Amino acid sequence: MLSPKECNRSTRELAQKQMAEKVSHGETDSGYTPLAGSCFHRDGSPRRFPGIRLMCRTVPGSPSLKMLLDLQTKLRSSAHSQNFTFPPSSSLHMLLRKFDDTIKPFIPGDLPGNFLMVPWKTELRADGEFVLLLRPADRKEELKLTGIPDFLKDPSQQAYGITLAYQIVSMTPGARAEWVEKAGEIMESLSACNISLELGKPELYRHNNLLSFYPFK
Repeated sequence: MLSPKECNRSTRELAQKQMAEKVSHGETDSGYTPLAGSCFHRDGSPRRFPGIRLMCRTVPGSPSLKMLLDLQTKLRSSAHSQNFTFPPSSSLHMLLRKFDDTIKPFIPGDLPGNFLMVPWKTELRADGEFVLLLRPADRKEELKLTGIPDFLKDPSQQAYGITLAYQIVSMTPGARAEWVEKAGEIMESLSACNISLELGKPELYRHNNLLSFYPFK
């Protein structure tokens, strides 16, 4: 028979395991994802979340940006979209690396840029970010990306991507599967169009929240 101390430890470990499983599926006991309370309020409005990012922005007025906005429109009209908040067009970017908000990092002035990327697949991450993953359009673009020094790349980031939406409210496994399936259908139609995304040169931007970025001067 377990002692009271061992019972408490066993109960605590079980609770921790259950919470870890929920977080891995983007769920918490509050009914909200980890993004709610950290980067966003529960109504989807942004909370103060300062930081610095090295990123490539979408080109204003380009077919690439129009395609991303059309993709967001289709997602907004799909089931369960009320569980998400969608960043404005001015915030859409391909992330290279995040930095803290304390000091301006050194960025070489001769970084390659103006990349052409193609949509690969979508991913609803455990923290609630819904990301369009990208890969270089061809070998030439791949070589340009390798020209970015390793210290300017996020070591935890296994693929480049653009965040199209942030999940605020948790979903049941069934609802999550429906969302992922719908996103997959949209991606299939997108892939059939054979569209490349035009992205600008890597630049430093500051943000006070995740919906508004401005150049770091």
